[in-house]
Amino acid sequence: RVPLIAGTGSNDTVYSVGLCEDAEKAGADAFLMVTPYYNKTSQRGLIAHYNYIADRVNKPIILYNVPSRTGVAIKPETYKELAKHPNIVATKEANGDLSAVAKTRYLCGDELDIYSGNDDQAVPIMSLGGIG
Repeated sequence: RVPLIAGTGSNDTVYSVGLCEDAEKAGADAFLMVTPYYNKTSQRGLIAHYNYIADRVNKPIILYNVPSRTGVAIKPETYKELAKHPNIVATKEANGDLSAVAKTRYLCGDELDIYSGNDDQAVPIMSLGGIG
């Protein structure tokens, strides 16, 4: 069986929990969660949003950082806080900022897997310790 990762991100925290519940019932193995769009939340807001969801789900969460689409970027220091939660296991990084990826890897070590969200950055991100 191929693992199923369901996109359950939303700009509404409670709604996102519901999407995760529905996806889990449908057989999802993990959740891909984009940063809340339109809201332009603070880094503290991102931590509250993701931890609220992670506290209420039973599957691994992969964060999706794509600020060109959402209007907010997850900072390396924020990743460090989020990686403390056992359900937050990885990020799909489409920030385009390799120095931020390097800092995230430095701050999080093996606590957070990093995947490239941009095809042209897959090799550079893997050279910084990313896994795909």
